[in-house]
Amino acid sequence: MRLLSFAVALLFWSAGAVAQGNPQYELRGFFQQDRAFSLWSGSPDFDIQGARSKGGGFGFALTPAEWFALWTEVSFFSGVRQGDYTLSFLVETQGLRYSTAWRGPFRVYGRGGVGFARFAFEGPGFAAAYYKMSLVYGGGAEVRLSDPVSFFVDASALTMGLPELTAVPGRDKWDTSILLGFGIAVKF
Repeated sequence: MRLLSFAVALLFWSAGAVAQGNPQYELRGFFQQDRAFSLWSGSPDFDIQGARSKGGGFGFALTPAEWFALWTEVSFFSGVRQGDYTLSFLVETQGLRYSTAWRGPFRVYGRGGVGFARFAFEGPGFAAAYYKMSLVYGGGAEVRLSDPVSFFVDASALTMGLPELTAVPGRDKWDTSILLGFGIAVKF
């Protein structure tokens, strides 16, 4: 009940930012690395422990006030090999971002969002895709390079639901790993 109350309060507080008018838009392009993706399915053919996966993506944000943004982003991660199989995944999330005021050319932000993860398995005689829920929460810092362009670094936790590849009891249902990333944001 507390979580629901917090979510409702956050929604109403955020609505005030949207109502302020004079919105800005932001496009982001970034590179990311998932530092420790793991999947224990109960079958050694599919089990992955502590794999690093590199990727990148793009995002869009509506910034109705300098301290608040509604954002969405899509991240693509390269294939992780396990035996004869390759796993690649796509993560799409949307959420809220709160920023401090600019202090010279710098500012910091915190963000959180929900979305989905798409897992694609490929191997000899086997191809399958699974969709699961994802959560992203973390923060970063932004450095203004010129008036519309800034450079950012980000560290976030990515929690994803994992596909049910086997019926083994005790299999992993969730994975939480750290995403490190950097990129360029252009405001217009």
